[in-house]
Amino acid sequence: MTLGNFSNALEMIRKQEMDRYRKMIENSDREKISLVTSIMMAKIVSRLETKLKMAAKEGQSEYLTESIEEIFSLQSKSGASKQQKF
Repeated sequence: MTLGNFSNALEMIRKQEMDRYRKMIENSDREKISLVTSIMMAKIVSRLETKLKMAAKEGQSEYLTESIEEIFSLQSKSGASKQQKF
């Protein structure tokens, strides 16, 4: 798993939800909502990156990485989750 994969998964969820509620959101508010949700995503990815780096230093990133992959249905390529790619 890479943070890029995780970020892409979050972006896909964000876009799906924006599309889902598009009819309820005024055109003038769509850009603002998109900006706010993008900022929220960036903060989530940043916090995850910090936690993964801390776990890697302690040799415990494998469990955290596997959990994230499972929760967000991210595919690990030939044991990529066991390598720290962040």
